Amino acid sequence: MDLTKSKLAIILSKLANNEKQNIGLEQYELPSERAADLLWGVYMNNELKGKCVADLGSGTGMLGLGALLLGASKVYFVDISESSMEICKKNHEKIKKEYGTVLKFGKSEFICKNVESFDQKADVVLQNPPFGTKEKHADKIFLEKAFSCANAVYSIHKSSTRNFLEKFSAANKFKITDEKKFLFPLKQTRIYHVKKNYNVEVTWLRFEKIA
Repeated sequence: MDLTKSKLAIILSKLANNEKQNIGLEQYELPSERAADLLWGVYMNNELKGKCVADLGSGTGMLGLGALLLGASKVYFVDISESSMEICKKNHEKIKKEYGTVLKFGKSEFICKNVESFDQKADVVLQNPPFGTKEKHADKIFLEKAFSCANAVYSIHKSSTRNFLEKFSAANKFKITDEKKFLFPLKQTRIYHVKKNYNVEVTWLRFEKIA
């Protein structure tokens, strides 16, 4: 099978979402086309094929499953939400059944725990962490864990926190090497929210350990 970015987006668009999202955990689903675009960039950087990947805050598995489709040798799916993890496993079964043979699927490990409990090493981390608006510094917790287990980290954050992230990464002996801004669509989550959907400007950042 000759996988292209557009085909990847189509496959990811068929994954099941978690209809019972925990707003307190800031479980925001990444649109499939955007996920495919971001993953394709990682793939073109030669950081997926044959690599061990940690998908921290994996949710229903979009980033990690995309990594497997693009040749990752192993993916750790890590999420504290039991409902999201169950959907992630079902999505994995579906994708592996349909594409596992032709794409030589790598190994997978599902860890339903707080991300702080994750103690494995990986070549690269892919994560769509909480923005830290519901629980202060939740994004910081995810980055600290990511920095501890891989030398290359791709992470989505609110663009307004860019200066803080640069200083924080430097303090942890990491540097920002690439970044890509885009609008992240968020759905109405409270009855008092006026708009059904609104966009938040975020940035997909690549952090690299300083030698």
